[in-house]
Amino acid sequence: MRRPVPRSPALCAPLLVALVLLAGCRDGATTQAGPPAGAPPARTPAPARRASRPRPVKPVPRAPVRAEPVQEGPSKGRRIALTFDADMTEAMLGELASGRVTRWYARDLIKTLRATRSKATLFLTGLWARTYPRAVRSFARDPLFEIAGHTWDHLAWTPSCYGLASVDTEAGKLSELRRTARILERLSDRPPRYFRFPGLCHAQGDLDLVAGEGEQVVDGVASGDAFQSDPGVIERTVLDQARPGAIVVMHMMGGPNAPATAEAVRRLIPQLRDRGYRFATLTELLEG
Repeated sequence: MRRPVPRSPALCAPLLVALVLLAGCRDGATTQAGPPAGAPPARTPAPARRASRPRPVKPVPRAPVRAEPVQEGPSKGRRIALTFDADMTEAMLGELASGRVTRWYARDLIKTLRATRSKATLFLTGLWARTYPRAVRSFARDPLFEIAGHTWDHLAWTPSCYGLASVDTEAGKLSELRRTARILERLSDRPPRYFRFPGLCHAQGDLDLVAGEGEQVVDGVASGDAFQSDPGVIERTVLDQARPGAIVVMHMMGGPNAPATAEAVRRLIPQLRDRGYRFATLTELLEG
């Protein structure tokens, strides 16, 4: 039988260190080596900063939506609202594509409003907004203008409305409203507050439907500018109907459907101001 060889202290020291380290790793604990000699002390990591939350946007107060059309505003202050419809139908898009019409956008009209600092509310169909998105974004940035809805493709909501093709189901009408609201909100960063029926044709059920979507129907007094080639006729019609609180209905497509509106507006603005009128958006007129 061999006698055990005695181990020297030099051999036992490494074994003792290993046993200590193994004991420290028990139950999943870990031991990290310290920094090397002469190294600067490790910095304590700063606590993670909380991501700043965006401040909630204070909603703009709105007047209650009524299931009846607004015909005019209050007469105080001698304010008047110029409103312009931008019609666009599938047939009009076809004329644009074929080159029979170069554009359905009266740029001269918008230039006149801007040059004279005249406020206005623009009722846009969804097809018009889709065709001229840069213009819609420009209107949304301009404090002179307010954007409103005018259906998707200018379908009438009643069967007999100036010969317009019509939509006759509730689902179809809701689609007209919602598609238009979506594209206007996407281009302007805000949903439309007001809505106008093509031809101002509507039944009570239609008014209820629009009010249920949170939009206020607005009619007004017709200028007679549709298909009118004589700006003098439009000029006289508007001046005859002008009164404090009036909401004037005109068009901003230009082309063969509203060929004289831009010139009529150029003449009307100084005359209305000479009579003491101030131009306002619909919100300013109705809620100011």
